[in-house]
Amino acid sequence: GREGHLYVFDFSSPSKAIVLRHEDTFPVRHAAFHPSGSHILFATDHNVPRLISLQDGQLLAPYETASTHKAALAWCDFSPNGRNFVATDFNGDFVVYDCTSSRAVLHKKEAHCKVPVTSAVFSRSSHTLLTHGMDNVARLWDIRNLKDEVASFGKPNKSSHRLTAQFNASESHVWAQDAALDRLVCYDIYASSMVTSIAVPNELQRTFAVAPYDSGIVTAGDGRRLHMWSTSALD
Repeated sequence: GREGHLYVFDFSSPSKAIVLRHEDTFPVRHAAFHPSGSHILFATDHNVPRLISLQDGQLLAPYETASTHKAALAWCDFSPNGRNFVATDFNGDFVVYDCTSSRAVLHKKEAHCKVPVTSAVFSRSSHTLLTHGMDNVARLWDIRNLKDEVASFGKPNKSSHRLTAQFNASESHVWAQDAALDRLVCYDIYASSMVTSIAVPNELQRTFAVAPYDSGIVTAGDGRRLHMWSTSALD
């Protein structure tokens, strides 16, 4: 959280015991488990991503990252195959690293028009990266070819919010927060066009989660309630 504390709880035990406690000197922006469950990667207001082993609690700093990122980090995540991880920063850059060597394999500078890149998620195949930033545009990148973006979704509009985007379960569509957080917009990946949107009247939608294997979406906002949506018509 903002105090720089990171906690890992064991929900398999009735007491939900804390199995790892880390106190960092910078606020924690985001954290992600390795697919094997062996490590946690987290991003802070520092420019170096942190990696913690859940076996011995050892804190690691990936190689070369201090010279790669020039601003505070905003997001981090592992690829589903566990071979790569990504870190984004407030300069508008994102970097994809090799998990074995911790060396950068793809560095995109100013990927979102010099505004913060506030989310980055891999496709299920780990070959494609979906990023979203405070320019209100979600972008697809081909990690295998290490080329420019494959597609973009949304109209540029500077936002003051940390926007996120996710694939739907079949990865045929992208769900992305809009600049004002007043709705969640769905785009067709192949046509790069808007398909539909969902919103709760007079309520900002701060975060959302897409079900990994069906058509459900959960949104949470200022109304202190969770909202469940079905998007089966898209699948």
